[in-house]
Amino acid sequence: RLARLDAGQETLDLTACETRGLADSVVADLAPEAAARRQRLDIAVAFVRVALPLTNVRHQLQTVLTATLTALGLALAGGAIIAWVFSARIGQRVRLIAGVAARYQRGDLTPPRLGFGDDELGAVARALDASVQDVGRRLEEQARDRTRMEAILAGMVEGVIVVDAQGRLQLVNDAARHMLKLDEPAIGRPYVETIRLPAIVELVAAVLSGRTPEALQFSPPRDPSRAIIARAAVSSGVAAYGLILVLHDITDLRRADQIRRDFVANVSHELRTPLTAIRGYVEALSEGDASAAENKQFLEIIARHTQRMERLVKDLLRLARLDAGQAAGAPRRGPGDAGPHRVRDARARRLRRRRSRARGRRAAPAARHRRRARRRSRPRRSRQAARCAAQSGRERDHVRARRHGHPHRGRAGGRARRALGVR
Repeated sequence: RLARLDAGQETLDLTACETRGLADSVVADLAPEAAARRQRLDIAVAFVRVALPLTNVRHQLQTVLTATLTALGLALAGGAIIAWVFSARIGQRVRLIAGVAARYQRGDLTPPRLGFGDDELGAVARALDASVQDVGRRLEEQARDRTRMEAILAGMVEGVIVVDAQGRLQLVNDAARHMLKLDEPAIGRPYVETIRLPAIVELVAAVLSGRTPEALQFSPPRDPSRAIIARAAVSSGVAAYGLILVLHDITDLRRADQIRRDFVANVSHELRTPLTAIRGYVEALSEGDASAAENKQFLEIIARHTQRMERLVKDLLRLARLDAGQAAGAPRRGPGDAGPHRVRDARARRLRRRRSRARGRRAAPAARHRRRARRRSRPRRSRQAARCAAQSGRERDHVRARRHGHPHRGRAGGRARRALGVR
């Protein structure tokens, strides 16, 4: 305590000294002016000395400084807290928008379930989401269109090859791969590396160079029996878009045309054969040399050949209607699906066969007796009938030769030719 008291006393002494020094300095500063005024006014001047300890002043200054620093620190701390709260909220929203953008980049265009807010950042986020959703809808439409186009191309029987303006393959459907016997083509590579057919390469090169496309018919090297027609579909902007090559397999059409020609040739001979027989038997009947039984037999033969001709004509008419498209709307029958007219025809044929068998059994003895009488009286058939049979045999032999690809001599025609002495 004594030490503190001594220190306080020393402080007071120092303060007093400083106060006196300050007062002396003030008096020294004011003395000349006061002397001048006294001389000028010639009055008495009194001095009032006022002093205040600097300790109180310093204490007050220290108090004000402490309060100011405290308030400033509190203000800075509060501002930092408020800034951290706002930055955390903004950062969370920015991270949300960044996550949504990353999801959009991965291809997941599902709209976010959380809102973006009503401020400027929310408006920017909503505009970005609207643009992305619009792009997503367009991409979905393009994907549906592409899927539909691929399904259509896969179901086409025609081959389709798409080549761009730089000569790179853009699309090859399954029908084109099957027609050209191609492996899996590398999309984006030059067509000359995948399609190694000179005809196709020349056609594509001619079209890409600006020449007018023409239809081209060729056969694949691995299957020469097939026939394919290639047509290039070119738009006005071929330099920018390339071309579309369409392949048509006409092998079945050519085969059907050949079958039709062979059918017409065979039908002509099939028609000529009964006509020749009918003409021969009609001439034999017109001579009047045959008996009543032979006349009946000739008439039965003529009736049989007439029915044969009628069936051939009906088949030709039906084929003509089918070829003209008149029967396009009729339901197709399977192998075991017989129509009513076919059932009636089958029943009529069975009934005729039964009747003919019954008549044959009843007329067998009389027929044998008549045959014996004819053999004793004259030859079995007239020369004209034999000539007709020979002609019919030659026609049948010609038809068989065309059908089987080698000459064939029929038994009936051979017997008739031997009877007439014709080789």
